[in-house]
Amino acid sequence: MRALRQWADQHNVELLHIQPGKPTQNAYIERFNRAFRTEILDRYVFITLHEVRCMIED
Repeated sequence: MRALRQWADQHNVELLHIQPGKPTQNAYIERFNRAFRTEILDRYVFITLHEVRCMIED
């Protein structure tokens, strides 16, 4: 987390956190996460982390 804060400071990026129980504060990311899980991660059986990374890159 410290590295993220340092990077954000160097690039003038303000970090904002979503309040617990309030996923609608960042609905775009919540939608992406759901679509990514259902369209990629839930469709295939992965044996290794390398397989997951290769699939994501494609």
